[in-house]
Amino acid sequence: MELASLRSALDEAPAHPSSRPTAPSIRGDGAFIAELRAKHSHSSQPESRQLLAIASALLEVVREEGLDPTPTALFAAAMASLERPDVARSPPLLAGMATLLNSLLPRVPNPVLRAKFAPASALLRGLLAGAGTDAQLARPALGALCQVLAAADPADWPAALPSFGLVLAACADARPKVRRRAHAGLEEVLAAMGCMAAALRTLGPRAVLSVAPLGLLEGLRTGAQARTWMLPLLRQNGGAGELGFWAEQLLPTAQAIGKRGAVATKGKKDREAQLCATLESQLWACLPAFVSWAEDGGAVWRQLEKPLLEAFHRNEQYRNIVCNSFTTLCNDISRAYSAAGQQLGHANPVAAAATPSGHDQEGLLMDEEGADSAIPIPAHYTLAAAQAGLAELRAASAAWLPQLLDGFLAAPPAQRGTMQATLGALACAADPAAVARLFKTVAQQLLKEAAAAAATGAGTATEAAAAAPDPERRASLLELALALAGGLDARGVASLVKLAAPAALARDPALQKKGYKVLAYVCERRADYLAEPGRRAALLELIVGGGAGALSAARRYRLRGVRWAALEAMRAEARGEARAETVSALIGEIVLALKEGNAKTRAAAFDLLVGLAHALQDAGASAALSTTPAAGPLAALGGVGTLVTVLLGGLVGASPHMVSASVMGLARLLHEFSAALLHLAAARVAAAAIALLPLRQPLLSRHAASVVVALHSCPPERGTGVAEVAAHLRAVLACELSVAERRDVEGVAARAQLLAVCTKRLHRLETMATPGTPSTAVQTWDLLPRVFQYLLPLLGAELDSVRGAAADTLGGLLEACGLDAVVNAGRRGPKRTKTARD
Repeated sequence: MELASLRSALDEAPAHPSSRPTAPSIRGDGAFIAELRAKHSHSSQPESRQLLAIASALLEVVREEGLDPTPTALFAAAMASLERPDVARSPPLLAGMATLLNSLLPRVPNPVLRAKFAPASALLRGLLAGAGTDAQLARPALGALCQVLAAADPADWPAALPSFGLVLAACADARPKVRRRAHAGLEEVLAAMGCMAAALRTLGPRAVLSVAPLGLLEGLRTGAQARTWMLPLLRQNGGAGELGFWAEQLLPTAQAIGKRGAVATKGKKDREAQLCATLESQLWACLPAFVSWAEDGGAVWRQLEKPLLEAFHRNEQYRNIVCNSFTTLCNDISRAYSAAGQQLGHANPVAAAATPSGHDQEGLLMDEEGADSAIPIPAHYTLAAAQAGLAELRAASAAWLPQLLDGFLAAPPAQRGTMQATLGALACAADPAAVARLFKTVAQQLLKEAAAAAATGAGTATEAAAAAPDPERRASLLELALALAGGLDARGVASLVKLAAPAALARDPALQKKGYKVLAYVCERRADYLAEPGRRAALLELIVGGGAGALSAARRYRLRGVRWAALEAMRAEARGEARAETVSALIGEIVLALKEGNAKTRAAAFDLLVGLAHALQDAGASAALSTTPAAGPLAALGGVGTLVTVLLGGLVGASPHMVSASVMGLARLLHEFSAALLHLAAARVAAAAIALLPLRQPLLSRHAASVVVALHSCPPERGTGVAEVAAHLRAVLACELSVAERRDVEGVAARAQLLAVCTKRLHRLETMATPGTPSTAVQTWDLLPRVFQYLLPLLGAELDSVRGAAADTLGGLLEACGLDAVVNAGRRGPKRTKTARD
């Protein structure tokens, strides 16, 4: 590729739009080269040195041609260099050139890349094909080729197929980094193929593939170019509501390719066997898209029972494909019924989403209609189609439910997520009698395990060891029973609670975790079970009684039940059926969890605390939930005031752990209900927090100080409460200064910011004070020198964060208070603070 031809490319290039993003092109002074030098000049790595040498050489070539070092000119020079024999014989030079192109190509205008697509893609394709086992060359060459492909004109796609085939082959490369780069590049290329995706969505795969067939078998037999690049598009853009097409066309092709791959494996043709395995799995991976909103979904699914079950038992990859497809089928039918005002089964207790590998994401209870409830139901998917699909699905469930049960128990825990999701969705839609029979089977196994646990210890030591139950199996069975709960009536849920109750009180972490997971579902989602007389009281007693033995592993699920139990205990207290101590203990458990070591448990505790406060607020501002409502101003907050009262009580707790948790809880509620608490509870909360300031625990004191400052984030009206607010802020400022002057290095940056906030707000209050307000309550001049005395040495601290915080703080103080105020403070300060005055 000659520089002269590239120079005229802009004039010859077609003006077709492209979806490929292009970085701004910088002209004139070789800014791209300058950026490379700034990035790599300080590196001693040989790759960086090589890259800089290549960049300098390209810059020299461009200038010799009398051109500005624009991205277009540098691109032309790079392409010309790749054609030189001496460069082609040097793998390090090729790798460096490909690396430079990866950074340069986003700056090259699309018209240039389109005009020179054929020679550029041919050069890069040869570079990638010749890389062999050299990953240092393969990765950047792959990235550069994908960028050129993404810029291709749709009219040039037939010429792009060889290059696209190399990218697809790299997606199955044995080297993880090469494989990841190929996947990333494939996504970039596919974004540029938007018109084909739109055609698949609008016309449907049957119409599109009748004009442009995949040709996979022909490609394997004759070496002809197949349209493998369409497989990801088919997987992403659905089957237009026609599962039958997948069964008629794609499944037979996948089966034929699978047989060919088996023959290749026996003949030790490893490359062909790997290619066949990749193509077969990609055809199967299209199944969930063709199942989605398929009018013929239920009928075709039942017809495909044999090949689907074979795939289910094949390996984890195919099992996940089948399970995800089955889950989609069940959820689509359920959503269509819900849209028509009808309900299939009860709330689905299974996790609303799984990770891409199929692993269960613990702790998520499915929302009302699952994770896809925001996607609108297509117009072609009517209630009649859902009814027909439901009839076929219920007929097929007799074969699938036992298979899913056995597969769930046989698989390692990390591989159960998709099967669990399928069981949950199918249980809601299947025949309730079939679900009840399967649940009975699981319950009998659980009872057998429980009986074995009770019998452990009888007889000799050898007999006892042989009879010892497996807690992991009991936990798995309980998880399986929970997955079926969406298809159980209130009577079935009662049996489930009986199975979960001893598990929740067990000493094994995994078993207790599953027990509380069941109870959380029942508390939150099964009002039909709780409507029966006596069940609420029994469940409340169970949750309250399990507090002492709760293990950390089960805390997150127990807290969901505790939230329900706290509300229920307040109602029971109002009826005279529960003690006030029970309510305080339950709320205290949520508060203590704010300091839990597990990050997910802490996050859940904060969410539950806020959720409980909102639930109390929604229940009304009266004492309807409790016979011991908050007193004083907090009474106007109703249930929220009761919650704040409990937290205030925690501030005088015996352990610093409880005190710290209570402060954190107050701070979170203050953030959520700032307007209400600011006017009704400010004095009481501030007084309680100020009492904590003298404690010699810097972190706890700083939490308390933050609460006080947050309470007074909005200044009072002029002349109203100025002295009181100022007194609170002065107390915080004085305490923080005392800690700072002890040279406590913990949280220096945070303390500096807190000092600045207090000082600026106190200074603002000076201008609001009315005549007659005691000056000592408002003025800041006596404390300001101490603030500066603390902050100024921090400008020379070693840590960047500390120096930055000190500089920002000093700048903010000067801006807020003014230089005159600072100077006056230094002059009027006590005699002993001469350094501060200076």
